[in-house]
Amino acid sequence: MHHPFKLLGASLLLGLLTGTAARAQHRTQYGVQAGGGAGWVHLRGQALYATRARPTWQLGVVAETRLASHWALQYGLGGAMRGYRLREDVTYEADQKGVPTVGRYRSQDAYRLTYLLAHTLLVYQPAGAGNGWQLLVGGYAGLGMRGRYRYQYTDSWGNITRAAAGRQRLVYGYRSGSGRGFGILGGGSSADIRPIDAGLQVGGGYCWQRVHVQACYQASLTPLLPGYLERQLQHREYLRGATISLSYFLPHSPRHSGNPVALQ
Repeated sequence: MHHPFKLLGASLLLGLLTGTAARAQHRTQYGVQAGGGAGWVHLRGQALYATRARPTWQLGVVAETRLASHWALQYGLGGAMRGYRLREDVTYEADQKGVPTVGRYRSQDAYRLTYLLAHTLLVYQPAGAGNGWQLLVGGYAGLGMRGRYRYQYTDSWGNITRAAAGRQRLVYGYRSGSGRGFGILGGGSSADIRPIDAGLQVGGGYCWQRVHVQACYQASLTPLLPGYLERQLQHREYLRGATISLSYFLPHSPRHSGNPVALQ
């Protein structure tokens, strides 16, 4: 025969564990996320380029775990296209058959970089759980998967003009200062872009039932170019971006199905 206090304690413990599991089940929700925006690059050093923005996009899955009434943790994984444009307009002196001549070099480059991107955001909702405004702060990290750039330039001096245009694949990787290095995700001994991009993001948004609209500013903390290119160009490049994303969280599924069974 079981002691009644033991049965009562076991029932309370079972009820506590069941309630905790049920609450934990409803604290995390899952969904899909899509967005777009603009990307550009920040130059540090002796850069002669003018920078311009270009359109970007992102698509993936997202989850949100409620930490408290006003706080939640949002994290996701997906693909993201980032990019930027560079323009150069330089006037220089040239020697054409012994005659000093002024030349002009103009170029326009457009870069398109695709990453496998993971992000985490700490969400603060002043009105508490439910509908309302949100404040967002967090970070992201990406692994470069594909890169291309489109170039166009003209070089004129005197009565001579040279021009070229085309597209070229970019190689993600590193290269040592000795000139001997390696590339990844595409191979090759001459790397064009570092494979890892990581940084911070901050923004705001609005939550309406299962729909979240969020706007974030992204600032990379990792240099974009390999070290040998930084020394050659005498500057560093850091990605920047602004995105607006729409997240839709799926409704919760019932944990149990069927009719309850009475205990005999």
